[in-house]
Amino acid sequence: MLPLCLLGALRHEESYGYALLQQLTAAGLDSVKPATLYPALNRLAEDGAVEVHWRAGEGGPGRKCYRITQAGRERLDAEWSAWENFGASVSRLLTGPVPASSPPGATAPPGAPAAHPAPTAIPDPVGARPLGAGPHGSGPADMQPTDAQQPGVST
Repeated sequence: MLPLCLLGALRHEESYGYALLQQLTAAGLDSVKPATLYPALNRLAEDGAVEVHWRAGEGGPGRKCYRITQAGRERLDAEWSAWENFGASVSRLLTGPVPASSPPGATAPPGAPAAHPAPTAIPDPVGARPLGAGPHGSGPADMQPTDAQQPGVST
């Protein structure tokens, strides 16, 4: 997920590591540390998704800058699409039961109704919140059912 976020941050303009770390933090990804960021940037460079060059520093040492390449833009498009599909699948699971009668992407026989109609909008009973944000926070532990949601448990 970090490479997707880095490519997204670089899609409009080149940047350097510390500024990317600030962008990630501003977006709510404050758990990313430099020891994680720089290896991810190096892997993106090795994969040809970003170009690396040095830019003169403003009153200090030069900075290593990162710029997305055409291959990086193509990777961003593909991974972003996959992420959106994943998010839609998770949202369907979190908002109601999903029939297990057919695998995802399967088509119904001619004349039969589709088993998984594509929703035009996925309702969120708690209001708009980021993907993965549970009713009480934003971590997987927050997605555990409350006692009131568990069958057979009275409150």
